[in-house]
Amino acid sequence: MKVSKVLLVLSLVIGLVMVTGKAMAATSALEGVPGGATVVPFQASAAGLGTIINFQNVAGTEDAAGPSSVAPQPMPTATPSTPAILVHCKIFDADTNYLASFNVPLSPRDNAGIYITGDGTNIYLTSLGPKHFTITLPGVVGLAADANGLQIGYLSVAITASDDAGYGGNGNGDPTDDPNLTLGRVMLPSWLMVRYALVDTVTQSHADINALMLQVFINVPQLNEANTFVDTWPAANIADAYDWNGDGDQVDIFNSMDTVDGIVVDPWELYVYHTETFTWAPNGVVADDPDGNGVGNILYPAWGSVNGVYWARWNVNPSLSITSSLYTLFPASGGFFASVSGPQGNRHMHLLIYDDNEHHIDDDLTPAEMGVSPIDGTTIVYPGGALAGDIMIQLDGLNAANTSIWGLSYGGRIANMNGFVITDWAGWMSRYPLVRSAVAIEPIDATGTDSGGGQSDVIPIPY
Repeated sequence: MKVSKVLLVLSLVIGLVMVTGKAMAATSALEGVPGGATVVPFQASAAGLGTIINFQNVAGTEDAAGPSSVAPQPMPTATPSTPAILVHCKIFDADTNYLASFNVPLSPRDNAGIYITGDGTNIYLTSLGPKHFTITLPGVVGLAADANGLQIGYLSVAITASDDAGYGGNGNGDPTDDPNLTLGRVMLPSWLMVRYALVDTVTQSHADINALMLQVFINVPQLNEANTFVDTWPAANIADAYDWNGDGDQVDIFNSMDTVDGIVVDPWELYVYHTETFTWAPNGVVADDPDGNGVGNILYPAWGSVNGVYWARWNVNPSLSITSSLYTLFPASGGFFASVSGPQGNRHMHLLIYDDNEHHIDDDLTPAEMGVSPIDGTTIVYPGGALAGDIMIQLDGLNAANTSIWGLSYGGRIANMNGFVITDWAGWMSRYPLVRSAVAIEPIDATGTDSGGGQSDVIPIPY
């Protein structure tokens, strides 16, 4: 589909809480499922590259924390309106240096979109399509192009207010005058879906995808090494300590990088987080302690692969001008979050680059927080003469001794990473999302009774 059609389609489309059971700073990050927060990469350039980002409020009346406080509105289906939400966005460059912020108010079932373009010196944010509320955007943001001419970075995106009474909303249909949930401990509703498209306005090609949302996201305003962690290995689950910054003790305290205008996705909020029947006792980032010494040693990435393994598909053919680049995003791993990043700051990866005849070459890579690494034989090598293949990516920190009943090692001190490969054929783009080898979930137990000891409550899928 051409970009002109993409813009037309998007323009037409864009038109705490009382909970039982276990939950986490995320229960999961499953593809194609709404959530409360996410991170979204973007690129722009003077050569005509840009990024379209779409925000959708998918809440239904059945999703309200209690009886919806929002009065019914006239609709063709006579369906009552649903809670309006306010979404906070922070823009970072490729090294996670803070650039700008803005909020996106969304009425029930609303869509809103923005378009990011660049000229090599600045990026420009414009609003797309009809919408219920006006979005105040920063407009022009300074961001210099890198050596490849790309202006790249990412957005932290999170619900930060709701018009629903369960979140302190006044029920008038306007989320901009409701309490901002920032800097507080609160479970965000999973009412948000974000989509984005990388576009080339010269060739009118594009690559579109749903953002990887964090479900049952809990905003955690402070991380205390001594008591903001939970060991799910025993039954019942107990609080424990964890050396978040790796300095040999468990006495440090890290404050959230939330700001008064909205919630940001902190590094510890990318890991599985546990709370027992939402009474906050015990609650914290899951840091399992199989040896029972009171100090956890196994974390579980929620947004990334829980065993640190990914697969990427690549294609190159110089005679046809086919190139591939690996795009990787390690959110909250440096820059703005440098003082609090903990294990999220380790971006080193080992690569096994295969051709389709199973020949492989080893390589290593430590990309920027938002990295674009060409598979060109130099930045990332590949078997000589090969035209296509796969890359196995292994991040540091896997605890090989922590295994599921099927023998899969998972968890450890692994960073959260995700991304994709862009294959360009003379300006026409296609995208292969990275395959996460395994993802983490923790099943909800509405009774609050631990299912048993001797193994983590966190389950890897595949198991």
